[in-house]
Amino acid sequence: GNLALAGGAVTVSQGGNSDYSGTISGTGTSLTKAGAGTLTLTGNNTHSGGTTVSGGTLAISADGNLGAVTTADSLNALTQNGGAINTGVTQATSATGNPDAVTPATTANVLTQSGGATNTGVTQTTSATGNLGAVTPATNINSLTLDGGTLRATANMTLNADRSIKIGPSGGTFETDSDVTVSFPGTLSASGNITKTGAGTLVLSGNYIFYPPPSPQIGAKAIASSTTTINAGTLVLQTNAPNIGTSVKGFYGFTGPGTLAIEPIDAQSSYSGISQPVTLSQIAPAIQNLGGFRLGKSVDSGDIVVDTAISAANQTYIGGNVTVNLPAGNSAENARTANQFTVQANSIKIASDVTTTGAQSYTGNLQVGSDVSLTSDGGGISILGAVSGLSIQPTLLYETKSPSRLANGTIAYSPGYGLVAGDAAELFKGPIERITYRMELTRAGTTNFAEASFDAWSGATVASLRIPDDAGDRNLVQQRIVNNLSVTSNVTGSAATALVSSGVTTGSAKTGSLEIWSYNYDPKTSSLLSSAGLQSGSGGTYDFDDTPGPNINGHGSFQVHNLTDRQTIMAWNMHRAGGPAEIGFGNGLSGSPDWTNTSKYGNEINANKAQWKLQISVSGGTPSLNINAGTGAVNIAGATSNLRTLTIASDAANSSIAGAITGSTSLVKQGTGTLTLTGNNRG
Repeated sequence: GNLALAGGAVTVSQGGNSDYSGTISGTGTSLTKAGAGTLTLTGNNTHSGGTTVSGGTLAISADGNLGAVTTADSLNALTQNGGAINTGVTQATSATGNPDAVTPATTANVLTQSGGATNTGVTQTTSATGNLGAVTPATNINSLTLDGGTLRATANMTLNADRSIKIGPSGGTFETDSDVTVSFPGTLSASGNITKTGAGTLVLSGNYIFYPPPSPQIGAKAIASSTTTINAGTLVLQTNAPNIGTSVKGFYGFTGPGTLAIEPIDAQSSYSGISQPVTLSQIAPAIQNLGGFRLGKSVDSGDIVVDTAISAANQTYIGGNVTVNLPAGNSAENARTANQFTVQANSIKIASDVTTTGAQSYTGNLQVGSDVSLTSDGGGISILGAVSGLSIQPTLLYETKSPSRLANGTIAYSPGYGLVAGDAAELFKGPIERITYRMELTRAGTTNFAEASFDAWSGATVASLRIPDDAGDRNLVQQRIVNNLSVTSNVTGSAATALVSSGVTTGSAKTGSLEIWSYNYDPKTSSLLSSAGLQSGSGGTYDFDDTPGPNINGHGSFQVHNLTDRQTIMAWNMHRAGGPAEIGFGNGLSGSPDWTNTSKYGNEINANKAQWKLQISVSGGTPSLNINAGTGAVNIAGATSNLRTLTIASDAANSSIAGAITGSTSLVKQGTGTLTLTGNNRG
């Protein structure tokens, strides 16, 4: 039968399970579910005092099972305090006549009414929107409170946006049955932990207010220590502003074997609430130790950068443009803790290795930004789109900000850009196709620079590009002609006049030369230029054509010249400890053209009136892509272009490349499986 009350509270306390199909009604009447059992509500309830689950499970199949929603003073709230709301349990319970006591068909369930509705220690199950009570617009009077209990959903439903949900200090559990999706666009506030169970999906798209419990060590000050545990199924957070730092939209920490999905509310997902793009490192602290993680949804246009590791076994990233640039040797993928790695986007840029135990899938055109290896122990690697290489950007190998050597004769490199293990020079593994030298001098707040870039000479190595010192590098000499020289500089006009310089002639397709060594030199011409059919230097003046030696004294030279215009581009001489260094751009006008014995700016640096910097960078042209699928297959649907090398390694029976391989791309086939090519290849 029905239960009609005029205000007051109804408490259902039961150790077993029961099913109540009647209607609970009454303005201001509240319902509390207590006890360890399950209470299933199937009626279209209209009580307006709220619903609380403080024990067990409350099962529903519709929003209306929870009672009316009005806009006044929290008349119909669903509160879970130590119990559970279960929306898929069926046990017969009937109530007739007496509004003060309802005796179910079985025995152990007790419904008490004393001015309101209270359910403690029991599970309540509902299967229709009306089971929780009617919703009337006013001031959100009928809220749902979970404080130690569970709300179980047995059917698809959208909870009324005007019905607030509160999680008490004892925590609350949302259970969604298999193939069931429950959506809640309203406000959820929590002072306890949240748990998601059941194979179905819970979608939260409203405002989330999380109040972590006070720490006994800090007193009343709340700390971000509470968690949301996803034991099964999927929890979807819809938000246009994924939060930064340790919380996502107010929830502090997600864990559990289930799946967390963060997706925009907007249909086309631009993540309008934050600056583009969404970077994984911004939300990573809150999403560790998950079974699965998805960022984005199928129609997204928002950009995503996967720039850090998370420990979710199965990871999916969906957006307009997705960039994968994981730290070398410090990613979940590289450590093989990720199982599946899926990316769906209009454009996908891969700038780092990705290594998984299971399958990798890339849906969209794949751009390779550096030498990359995609490795799977099994499950295969598929690219449903075209593959193209991007020109590899310069990599800074060496840098020094001190023009004078240390007392022991070595170069004072900047941290990370010297000869120490783990520095950029040691980590660089790519080819060297272009070399760039850049020198800067800052005086009175103004920075002048010159930069020279040229084709790498045959046999150029990272080690051969270091700056020769006076400790162990006396045999390291770079006196050579360089080709395809490009020069940029701001030492022109008044800047050149201020530096007593001819200025630096800029441009490209020039011929240049290097004079780099650690010791003394003589102005007499070398045979380098004349043997190449080029005009030699003066022979009596220090310029672009000098002779190194004798191998003593450690004066040092680091000069880059533009032979096409018979001009020094940059010069750094006199490297001995204490200096003063001889530094200049263009041809010097007050002494030697290559600035030998001109120490004006070295003295300024020693007096802390100027700052100086030299950088050495390399670039590798087009990248290589190495795909190693182990026992899995490799399948590429689109064309491949602008790669130095494409390597396919697979022991699966059949792998395929459907698109054409074009340009200068070389194909290398490895593994015991068969690789089938069906494109019009011109590589």
